[in-house]
Amino acid sequence: MSETVRDYALVEEYVRGMKFEKINKGLFVLPGLLLFPASVGLIAELAYFITSSSVPWLVLGALTVMFAGFLVSSAVASYTLLKKASLHFYDSAVVVYYWSRKENFENVLNYLQERREVRSLPSPVTGLLLNLLVGGIGYIAILYYVEKSIREHIRVEEKALFGVWTIEPVGPGDLVRDVFLTAATLGLYLSYWAWRVVSLYNEHVEEIHGQHPNPPSRRGLLGVDHPDLTLNGVLGVVLAVGGLDALLAWFGLYAHVHFAVVLGLALSYTGLKLSDKPIRGLAVSYGLIYLGLAFSTLVGFAGYTTYTNLAKLFESLASEAYKLGFLGILFYIFLNNFSIAMSSTPPLLGPLVVGYGLSNSGVIYGALLASGEATPLLFIMPHTPIELLGYAVFTVASAQLAGGKGSPWKTIVVGSLVLLAAAAVETSLIASRLH
Repeated sequence: MSETVRDYALVEEYVRGMKFEKINKGLFVLPGLLLFPASVGLIAELAYFITSSSVPWLVLGALTVMFAGFLVSSAVASYTLLKKASLHFYDSAVVVYYWSRKENFENVLNYLQERREVRSLPSPVTGLLLNLLVGGIGYIAILYYVEKSIREHIRVEEKALFGVWTIEPVGPGDLVRDVFLTAATLGLYLSYWAWRVVSLYNEHVEEIHGQHPNPPSRRGLLGVDHPDLTLNGVLGVVLAVGGLDALLAWFGLYAHVHFAVVLGLALSYTGLKLSDKPIRGLAVSYGLIYLGLAFSTLVGFAGYTTYTNLAKLFESLASEAYKLGFLGILFYIFLNNFSIAMSSTPPLLGPLVVGYGLSNSGVIYGALLASGEATPLLFIMPHTPIELLGYAVFTVASAQLAGGKGSPWKTIVVGSLVLLAAAAVETSLIASRLH
């Protein structure tokens, strides 16, 4: 009995010696602030690279400095966040066990069983090296997994201490939403994302461990929760980015790459959000794809001098394809469209391929339109709505694969038939024009 009392006293002394401290947000907000100018500089440098022009030293130097700052700050932030979170999970497990075991053994058993299911985080050193190796982009993955683990940790602790939980877990849709908004804002949203994760951690420390070494006297409802991005919100972001990129293209930048990424992520996010409503999901994807083609055309029109070389390359390839005969043209068009659509089916990031394909086609058409080498009839040509519908069907298949719902392979077959029909209609129009 005396040994039990002594052991209990040692555990109590160990618990009382623990400290649960909040994290300062400044370090974790910094990478996003540095990523924004680095992203703008990268878009500017892309124009020089594609046109084979020499990059001005001022642009290259500023880009290098900003990117280096982003790389170093994201690596240090990843290391610090992983270290703080991992240490907290361990110390918190010991403390909650200490609090619970005296009152309700069932709570302890439930806590320990659920604790085993919490996904372990990578080590702080692994996080640091990951960021250095992949150019700081690993910070995005680390923010996602740390937030996911914190939310699972909070749910487990609330269940052990109070018998219920009040916070929702993180899912793939949340990752796509945050990456979508990060891309749309050229990195600025990353600062808010990091602020949200650290705020969640700090609020948990305040609510559960604020009276340490005593247990919490009340059940606190955490105020930091998922930001909800509605379909109207997605539409607004796409419209804003399309307008911004048209302006950047007018200044001579290859902004369609940015728009392509935003459009692809918008398709992925809305597909996941409506994965249980495939018909509505198809309609939303179809609308976004049409909108994407329209705005990428605007980007090409605004920056037609920038995209002239790209348009000329397309015309030369098309003229060679027109020499293949009816079946050859049909095969060429279908293979090109099917390769883009099929490559868009991988879950989460697959729709980026459709976004890039549409953006590429749009800027080429816009450049030809501005130079007077094309007529403004593409959007009402018979094959256009059919082809864009085929792409929309494939984005639905991607969402089905990501969400584990529906029959993605049947959807792919339907999408392939739609693209084949579009290719046949377009080939007939080309053949009638050539003859």
